[in-house]
Amino acid sequence: MSGANSGRGEQGIKQSFVQMWMSSLAVKNLYSGKTNEQYVEALYINTGVTVGEVQRVKLVGELNDHSATRVSVLLKAIDNDAFFFKKFDRTFICMMYFGYLNHNPGDLPDGDMSGFDFWLNILSRTHDYAQLQRAFLTSGEYNSR
Repeated sequence: MSGANSGRGEQGIKQSFVQMWMSSLAVKNLYSGKTNEQYVEALYINTGVTVGEVQRVKLVGELNDHSATRVSVLLKAIDNDAFFFKKFDRTFICMMYFGYLNHNPGDLPDGDMSGFDFWLNILSRTHDYAQLQRAFLTSGEYNSR
């Protein structure tokens, strides 16, 4: 990695971001009163990622014996392919809306998130990003602009 962040590395940048995010009032209100077990459960509910019982017990145990912090547990929860692709797919579709259709997914002509949800469903089944891009490029909405 080069540039201004080369000394910190990707993990350092992630950790700094997560620490900053965890210190926000909204996040503190969401997680501060929870036990370690409730915290780990809430993390996986909020990330939308399914994890096995062994991993949950391991993370709770690390919090209980102080070998991990809530920040490090959050980093472990999001540092996996399932979380990455779940968020990447949503971001990719938003990029298609912004780039090709010049509007937010919830704006008219749909006026709701039904079109976004439709494409998210297709992408989650096919993982064919090129097909999705072609669909936007050949859409009536794009071609009528």
